[in-house]
Amino acid sequence: MSIINFKDKTAVIIGGGNGVGRGIAISLAAEKVNVVVADVDIASAMAVKDEIILQGHSAVAIKVDATQIESLTNLANETIKAFGSIHILVSTVGAILEKHIDAASDQEWQWMFEMNLMANVRAAKVFVPHLKQNIKSHIVLTGSGGGLFAPPPDMHIGLYSTMKHALTGFAKSLRNELKKFDVGVSLLCPSGVEGKLATTSARSKANFLKVDFDDTTGRQPAHRVLESGESMGKLVVSAIQKNQFYILNKPNETFQALENELNFLKEDIKL
Repeated sequence: MSIINFKDKTAVIIGGGNGVGRGIAISLAAEKVNVVVADVDIASAMAVKDEIILQGHSAVAIKVDATQIESLTNLANETIKAFGSIHILVSTVGAILEKHIDAASDQEWQWMFEMNLMANVRAAKVFVPHLKQNIKSHIVLTGSGGGLFAPPPDMHIGLYSTMKHALTGFAKSLRNELKKFDVGVSLLCPSGVEGKLATTSARSKANFLKVDFDDTTGRQPAHRVLESGESMGKLVVSAIQKNQFYILNKPNETFQALENELNFLKEDIKL
């Protein structure tokens, strides 16, 4: 099962206002897909929508809070009103926190749980019934290499890694359950990509935990070459066409990390 002909299909991009989400929205629009740019930051969503329309393609912008099922339901209903059906759901929702696991509060754990797992679970719950109505539909969820293996301890992202591991399991289970309905599922695991994850995470944390806004953490290492959202978008388009589960922009790095973890496991159990 794969979507070969994108023309006149409709895609909802949750988190489409910047970074990877924006790149996916632009890439799908270039394939003649009707694009719904959904974001909690409606100004950013509108800017991407205008960019797509300026390129001669079809798009609308809708505000959504992915942590609220009522907001997601409204997004689905407004999409149906605009384009009549839904064929592709992309969720780039997530948040990162740099903190030692033993220093994290229960509230921080709950925030990471809501943003990295439950927002995606709720999106699937709302949109899967619509996707089942169309032959060859697709879901793309955004995970992380940190959800495939344990990141180095000096990165201080154990909470993030834990929740992305949970999302990986959810995506695998969802893919298996939806096969018989001709709905594909992919897991995007971006690495070193341009975006505003640090800032959007800090804003989300401030809103969720009722604390002061501070976006000083989560910066990319100095001099690191970052991949553009547009190049990630092209990878996603290709993966949807192939019904490919893992979408990796740096597969060699990922495979090396997984190999290191496998070697550790072999040594640990004395194989």
